[in-house]
Amino acid sequence: SHLGSLKQLKIESLTLKNNVNITFKDKAFLKCDKALLDYKKFSGDFSSYPDQRVIFNDTYSSQENQEVALTVQSKKMNVDIITPNTISTASTHYIDDIKAFGDVNIHFSNEFVAQAEQAVYQRQHKTDINTYGLLTLEKKTKNLCRLLHIHGDYIEGEKMSLDYSKQIFKGYNCQGSLKNVDLTMQQPWQFKADEILWNYPNREINFEGNSHIFHTLWGNLNGTKKIKLNQDLVENQWLWRHIHCEGETHLNHVSENNHHMLTSHGALHMDHFLKKALLTPPKSPLSKEQSYTYYKDNIGEIRARQVNIDYSEDTQGLSIKVITLKGDVRLKNYLPYEGENSTSQIAIADELVYYPKEGIAILSAKKPNNVLYLDQGNDIQISAPKIELQRLAQNTSPLIKASGHVRARLNPNEIKEVEEKLL
Repeated sequence: SHLGSLKQLKIESLTLKNNVNITFKDKAFLKCDKALLDYKKFSGDFSSYPDQRVIFNDTYSSQENQEVALTVQSKKMNVDIITPNTISTASTHYIDDIKAFGDVNIHFSNEFVAQAEQAVYQRQHKTDINTYGLLTLEKKTKNLCRLLHIHGDYIEGEKMSLDYSKQIFKGYNCQGSLKNVDLTMQQPWQFKADEILWNYPNREINFEGNSHIFHTLWGNLNGTKKIKLNQDLVENQWLWRHIHCEGETHLNHVSENNHHMLTSHGALHMDHFLKKALLTPPKSPLSKEQSYTYYKDNIGEIRARQVNIDYSEDTQGLSIKVITLKGDVRLKNYLPYEGENSTSQIAIADELVYYPKEGIAILSAKKPNNVLYLDQGNDIQISAPKIELQRLAQNTSPLIKASGHVRARLNPNEIKEVEEKLL
């Protein structure tokens, strides 16, 4: 049968059964067991026997102008036909949209498979027959839509839209596993997000809204606004490089028998090639809390305007080498075995450099300020331009080294300043 010739027939509908093959004017091809063609509405309903599928085959041009095959399989399909306004020949008809129902499988780009209970394909521009459109996948019961990649990625969601010619995919209320982010890694990235936007040619993935990403290499990353992941090509391999987060973000990482938690209300940026991370507050914080970035571990917590991290990587995962905190630094160490509701030592400084493996914190101040240190439990007070402090989890006296013009007692105003900032 040929839909392009229907207008010459003086009929309103046509029913075809058993091994039905239909070739469309735009070179698409459909195979089914039963077809009902409505000439007045320019539409067709297609179905299959219980053990068979309706099959729709098409080709489209990729971003590299290569012809790529697309195949849609389902239990039932509905096809609407249009006559573009730019085409003068009245007998020329092209596919407007395809609705597929029941056990839908869509193969495209030679790399991806989409699965859903229901799918809709529509052209983006009805007047341009050379413009390929969107695939929209939706769930109707408890079964989520799925997008699979040959390298082992999968995304599940309640709804997905796929611009398959540009290879840009968007999903809603999604979860899944990403192996294609970095094929050199043995373990995939696990995620859950309100929305995901995957620009495959640009090697960029955006997680929107409440998002959670986990990898055994670096731990848990939680965001409330946006997390963007980028890849770079190195020796013909795509490797993950940048993670950029906006809004309230928490990074939880365990190394050196210590639990590290980093928090930012502005931005967190990681460059995995340089093995560096940067946390900054928002440009216009809505509260005093949002004007700081935070580092917390088993020993205590430190806040500052900015946090810089240098780390290394081995087969065991990431290991934090040094943490540099700058601007209005406030340090609070817990009492051993009593946790964050207790206070052991407190200090304020302009900059703090911390080496987690050694447990050494170096606090410094810019003139005319001094580092102010107060340990009420051990009755230690120090004012100095620079203090080196060993942060200890066990119940022993801390090792302290002060340099410059050192005073062994704080004056009342200094004690008040420290206590107001930290207690």
